[in-house]
Amino acid sequence: RKLAKVRLEFALTCLGLNIRKFLKFKKSGKLPTYWKVPEGLEAETFKKPSAKRIANRLKKRKNLQPNEIAKRGYRRKGMR
Repeated sequence: RKLAKVRLEFALTCLGLNIRKFLKFKKSGKLPTYWKVPEGLEAETFKKPSAKRIANRLKKRKNLQPNEIAKRGYRRKGMR
């Protein structure tokens, strides 16, 4: 099958599922209930990494061998 036909079939299937879901809610008269955020909930805060930790991480980084440097610089035709 051609890609266009498969894409169309998938889009129509998704559209049918969404319409079916909408009609189910319309028939029942209830809207879907979603999770509500409790009061007092705050965004998660992360610790800032210390300069010492960042320096250690950079120090542990291995130097690349010449063939690995060449591999990273090589790109196949048509790939970005």
